[in-house]
Amino acid sequence: LQAAAAPAKAAALYADALARYQAAYYRPGIAATHEEWADLLLAEQDWNGAALHLRRALTVRLWMYDATHSIRILEKLQQADTALGDKTAARQDAALAAYLKDGGDPSKSPAGVQD
Repeated sequence: LQAAAAPAKAAALYADALARYQAAYYRPGIAATHEEWADLLLAEQDWNGAALHLRRALTVRLWMYDATHSIRILEKLQQADTALGDKTAARQDAALAAYLKDGGDPSKSPAGVQD
């Protein structure tokens, strides 16, 4: 019973943290909370939930021109998209990660990769 309650408690804590960061417009906190929440969902194999939070985290990180964290998020998103059977999205995740690793501008999408 306690193990079953742990994910629900964690989700409530993440939701509270997210609300606090959003109220303060603190983008690093918003992105980090979404990413950490997604990590929990990945561990639970909740691929849809993880992908949702990873996309939100990625949007914020790209807005911040944060290539390093964006690459890490894209790698996790590729895992979720692959598990969901979305090969096109997984390829786009990989292409955008490669673009950023090669020094691409986080504010722009490379040719052939759609947001």
